[in-house]
Amino acid sequence: MNAVSKTLPELLLEKEEAVRQAKRVEWMTAQLLRAQRAETERDAVAQHGVVSPGHAFLEKPFTAQALLRAVRETLDSR
Repeated sequence: MNAVSKTLPELLLEKEEAVRQAKRVEWMTAQLLRAQRAETERDAVAQHGVVSPGHAFLEKPFTAQALLRAVRETLDSR
């Protein structure tokens, strides 16, 4: 089926699906980058025992209390 023989609703549905897929790829890319950054930071801490300036390190799994403490420490350091 070529584009000329498609109806407007068919074309709109295809565009909506393309937008959904693009958003999904964007979300997945962000998740992968976040995981990569976390792994890089974890490696740096393991190798050097130091967290980059301006960054906080919180080992997973963590409790809500540990998260709150890390956030407070980070905010207080700025």
